[in-house]
Amino acid sequence: MTDETLMIPIEVDSPLNITFHAETGEMTVECFQFVSGVPQAKMIFHYTPQATREMLRALAIFQEKLGTEFLTHSTPHNVQ
Repeated sequence: MTDETLMIPIEVDSPLNITFHAETGEMTVECFQFVSGVPQAKMIFHYTPQATREMLRALAIFQEKLGTEFLTHSTPHNVQ
């Protein structure tokens, strides 16, 4: 038995469908993925209220530290 952590990289790309559920404090993020042999596969991430809070806190810190310069990397693929 090994103590190594199994790494499972997940590539998330736009478009995303992000929904905040105010009544529960949960967030859902949906995106379509290419899966061989499956015409359309949708990944759905359900964030608990605690995970939603953590994600929002991290995004606020990123925005504060990076300003808007990181947005230059987020130009849609089809925009020249």
